Amino acid sequence: MKVSIKKKEKSKKKVIKLLSGEPIDQPSDRDVRFGKGKGSYNSKGNKKMLALTAQYHPHVGNSYELKMRFCKHIVECIRSEGGRFVIRSNGKWYEVSDADAIAKVEQQFRNRKNKTPNTSSTKSANTASSSSSEPNVN
Repeated sequence: MKVSIKKKEKSKKKVIKLLSGEPIDQPSDRDVRFGKGKGSYNSKGNKKMLALTAQYHPHVGNSYELKMRFCKHIVECIRSEGGRFVIRSNGKWYEVSDADAIAKVEQQFRNRKNKTPNTSSTKSANTASSSSSEPNVN
């Protein structure tokens, strides 16, 4: 039985499909939690997912097919280690579908792509190079 949770996201509604209508007692350390805030971000399962996306991100480039292959692989890795992708609704936890789990991982790849480089290290490098009169073009 598939149950849907309507979640408002920036003026559009997103329907998340659940694997079953049965709630989960409590998420484990291996589970990836959907949601905002420290509870989701700091969970061990979410940190594992972030580490895997960081590991594979340099290999993705602009290839959508390669990114989707890595997303599916990451979902399989987490699930093979006993992890689930879960969301909280009305105070209860539910496991989400494969498609929504893959979408969660795909969003992490987009977040990594959109991160700006550390400006403090760039500024110090620019300051050091601007002190010499000739630019180094080797």
